[in-house]
Amino acid sequence: MTLVLLTAVTAWAQNGKIIGKVSDKTFNEPIAGLPVIIKGSQKVAPTSVDGRYEFNLAPGTYTLEFKYISYKTKTISEVEVKADKVTELNVVLDDAATELGEVVVSSTYKKETVNALYSLQKNNISISDGISAEIIKKTPDKTTSDVLKRVSGTSVQDNKFVIVRGLNDRYNVTTLNNSLMLSTEPDRKAFSFDAIPSNLVESVMINKTASPDMPGDFAGGIVQITTKDIPDENFITLNIGTGFNSQSTFKPFKGSQKGKLDWLTIEDGTRSLPSSIPSKITYADYTNEQRYQFGRDLQNDWAVLDQGKGMPTSALQFTLGNNKKFKNNTILGSIFSLSYRYQENITETHRDDYDNTGQVFSYDDQQFKYSSALGGILNFAYNYKGNKISFKNFYNRTLDNSHTDRSGWNKDGKDNAVLANSDYTTPKTFLSSQIEGEHLVGEKRIKLDWNLNYTNANRSEPDLRRILYSKDLEKVDDPSVPYTAGIGGSPSPNYGGKFYSDLKDNVYGGNGFISVPFTFLKEKSLLKFGYMGYYKQRDFSSRVLAYYTSLQFENDLLALPQDQIFNDENIRPGGFQLGELNNGTYKYNAVAYLNAAYFMFDNNLSKKIRLVWGLRTEAYSQNLKTRTPDNLREEDFDFSKFDLLPSANLTFKVNDKSNARVAYSRTVSRPEFRETSPFSFYDFSIATTVYGNPNLISTNINNVDLKYEWYPSAGQVLSISGFYKGFNNPVEQIVVPGLSGVNRTRSYENVDKAVNYGIEAEVRKDLTFISKADWARNLIVFANAALINSKVDVLDATGKAIGDRPLQGQSPYLVNAGLQFSALESSLNMSLMYNRIGRRINEVGVPGEYEDVYENSRDVIDFQVSKKLFKNNAELKLTASDLLNQKTTLYQDINKNKSFDNSDNVIGSSVFGRSFSLAFAYTFK
Repeated sequence: MTLVLLTAVTAWAQNGKIIGKVSDKTFNEPIAGLPVIIKGSQKVAPTSVDGRYEFNLAPGTYTLEFKYISYKTKTISEVEVKADKVTELNVVLDDAATELGEVVVSSTYKKETVNALYSLQKNNISISDGISAEIIKKTPDKTTSDVLKRVSGTSVQDNKFVIVRGLNDRYNVTTLNNSLMLSTEPDRKAFSFDAIPSNLVESVMINKTASPDMPGDFAGGIVQITTKDIPDENFITLNIGTGFNSQSTFKPFKGSQKGKLDWLTIEDGTRSLPSSIPSKITYADYTNEQRYQFGRDLQNDWAVLDQGKGMPTSALQFTLGNNKKFKNNTILGSIFSLSYRYQENITETHRDDYDNTGQVFSYDDQQFKYSSALGGILNFAYNYKGNKISFKNFYNRTLDNSHTDRSGWNKDGKDNAVLANSDYTTPKTFLSSQIEGEHLVGEKRIKLDWNLNYTNANRSEPDLRRILYSKDLEKVDDPSVPYTAGIGGSPSPNYGGKFYSDLKDNVYGGNGFISVPFTFLKEKSLLKFGYMGYYKQRDFSSRVLAYYTSLQFENDLLALPQDQIFNDENIRPGGFQLGELNNGTYKYNAVAYLNAAYFMFDNNLSKKIRLVWGLRTEAYSQNLKTRTPDNLREEDFDFSKFDLLPSANLTFKVNDKSNARVAYSRTVSRPEFRETSPFSFYDFSIATTVYGNPNLISTNINNVDLKYEWYPSAGQVLSISGFYKGFNNPVEQIVVPGLSGVNRTRSYENVDKAVNYGIEAEVRKDLTFISKADWARNLIVFANAALINSKVDVLDATGKAIGDRPLQGQSPYLVNAGLQFSALESSLNMSLMYNRIGRRINEVGVPGEYEDVYENSRDVIDFQVSKKLFKNNAELKLTASDLLNQKTTLYQDINKNKSFDNSDNVIGSSVFGRSFSLAFAYTFK
């Protein structure tokens, strides 16, 4: 008996699998319940609700038959199965010709694989661009933000915020596994894509035109991220990697005292407020001695420590995939992944600013930043009898610590030499959890989809510290004149100040839709109607504590170094005491509701013309509660809007390989909580205070798009598109007029109108048109580029138009290009990538007072080479990033020549260094 069982298990282990998905060519939708037959045998595998099927077979070559009512029968031959391997065969079925009898289409495995790829690219409802897991593997990209730089018409700002068609990140929307993701940032309307490791991503798609079943709150693009789901086979993969930065690794590293668990992304309380500190420190409620004691109880962690040499980057990942098939062709799949990353970086930055009197400061900053990140996904999916239930979870937590040393001079009343530093730590957690279902109902094959989701985002800033020392600039070389701390007779957050904040977001959402197929003009059509809604709650609280001088202060204390100045013996009468800024805007609570309903028709008007049209309605309401700055009364800021959002996408099938598209849509862009909150915060890194504007209103956008796309073969494309967008009341971040450069302030405002238009082109092609040799087939050339123009009227103080400028954040051009070489025989892959964006406005200035600040163009070149090892179960990958290491420069275009030169005002410039990494992965199957 034991021998028989062992023999059976061994035979099963030597089998291989055929796994695939069957789709409808017209709608790109999966076909459920279709019997897939192995010709010449009794083996049948019906497709699940998501079109999947699976066979476990002995090694050999097979012919598969796909036969279903109202579709042309298709037979696929030459499907080879190898022991312990998975053969993927995705199939697309075309409509049957109603006037004829049964039509049988014959194909080979190779041809049908190409055909399936064609269909996925060609039959999207809207104009879109994307990147798949296979392409992601061949790039040097570690996070989703890196991946997005490769998509046509897309760039990334601050290494984490996406710019689509040159538009500011606030005009984009993100979905993760079909759930709407709201802003992850406390200070902007944006999603931070650096939180998602690229190797957990199945695909990234950016829809650039709207359809009724998509969220209507966007103008640039809807970024749809899908994490990996049911694996094709069982596996365990281990990844380990390390990295080196030319400017950071093994260089002297400085910072403040760290928590013992910082490396695990956990803030262990080292930076927390002591329990003895009351919830509010007011002059009337506590005696002088009590306030002195509070100051002594506060952590004296101002010392700047030498922390050795910068460590190499470390990266680890464990991924487990499981696919279990039961009787009646039910399948349970799961994937679990846990990843960890640690890195230390040094950035060199120079900062200047100017006003009408000339230059007002010049600083040299050295930023020491370490980051630890821990994240994972846990996804389950169960297919049974025309139903699929999925439970998907994504979790990420990071801890960033940044210490900045600053030296230079400023004109704050007089010319001062300055020595300053700041230290802040930011623990963040992000959780997205959702349960969703897909169900096929009745003989008419009505499809019901639903999703319930929950998102939680927490961000805190415990013990953000800032201090500044200065002395007369004329005495800068006189050692007998010491630098003194800029601490005065009232508490200030910028001089001996400590800032504590907590932000908590909870979002509860759900959506569902019904798809009903029907016939119109003798062609297949689809009616889809549904609902989407969410409730978002934000709680934000902050405290600003600062030391200030007591009566009869002993001025010699100001010359003490910062590791001694706040010793217990100096917090006393004649010394320092602790105070708090009790500004009422330092706390706010906000809620937002969205209820959206839509209907959409997907009509095939003929064999060549497809029209997708419909209407979406969105009812949005937002309430923000805070207090007046003097903390005497509560303030309520309400915003409500009901929007009708029609859209239409028309596709003309020129031939089997190309489409022409035209689209119109109306969309909106609503203010985010932070943009409407009057809370103000001084950002040391950019020497600027930022506060919100509660009077903002939403933006309405009219969009028109044209596109021609040609797919010469699988994975290859040539396309060109044009677009126009008209904005009413767009929101922009502006420099507030009337303040000097030392006290620069930014806020948000609606401008009257703006337009944005441009063209995009993309090509991805092998070189077989040059040669039929293997090297030409294995070498892919790709490039995408965009030329964009936008215009906003510039008004003077009286409201009169005195010129125009581009929209904030809009680049006049974007270029992505590269070469990819894949030699299947040697399992060798190489990629060379190039990226460049045109200059874009970083800060909107004040006419006649402060010029707009532009971010200059820079060239970025990345390279990667990878090699499969140990019978393709392992991979070794070498990556080089930002090889040119060009400066990032912010400047004012003083001579108006639309380029950066020596006559312009440099506002800031940074150098990040070249990065190199080596990673090894091994998969156990």
